[in-house]
Amino acid sequence: MQNSSFVFPISIGFRLKFYEFLEARLKGTYNITQTDHLDGFLEGGNDNYLYTSFGIYYTFGEKYIDPKERAYENVDFASIVSKDSDSDGVSDINDQCPHTKKGAPVSPNGCP
Repeated sequence: MQNSSFVFPISIGFRLKFYEFLEARLKGTYNITQTDHLDGFLEGGNDNYLYTSFGIYYTFGEKYIDPKERAYENVDFASIVSKDSDSDGVSDINDQCPHTKKGAPVSPNGCP
């Protein structure tokens, strides 16, 4: 009787996040074996099998924040995006001509 064999797993899974600390996971793995001795019946072919799992996960404790991200914790990104340095009515992020004269009429991209 054969004591060991190679198994080639093929997996697919999904993770659905409900809240910051609560998620569900569904996974399926089809295992392709190189033996006919797993189930005790010799049928002339290899014994392949499917494994599925479902789990609900809840994380206890505080949310982990990477130290690199913590440096930007108090940055107001909304004010950066809406900033208009030359006061032409076009935010700097969309302004293709950032140094137009004050009061000059400009196109939607900020150019005179």
